[in-house]
Amino acid sequence: MTRHYTYSDLQYGENIENKSIVATEASDTQELATASKKLLVRNSGDSDVYLAFDKSKATIDDFLLKPDDGLVELPVQCKTVSTICAAGLTTSVRINSCY
Repeated sequence: MTRHYTYSDLQYGENIENKSIVATEASDTQELATASKKLLVRNSGDSDVYLAFDKSKATIDDFLLKPDDGLVELPVQCKTVSTICAAGLTTSVRINSCY
């Protein structure tokens, strides 16, 4: 029998902080309550989003997360996450910080 893992299975036994962010062309920074050990990130919108970790703002030179990338696990230790989209675009980003 094949085991199909769920999103919850990925987080089993960990402390989680969940955030849903609407990324726009103006960089926005979200502070995590507790510094992360890893992030589970999903771009649930239609536009590319750029993420910066522990920076005051994101730019288009930072980590690119495309809408079709699915759930991405990032082994990043950070206290803040900044997001930005290209001019005139918006997208939704779900961030689960495991600490």
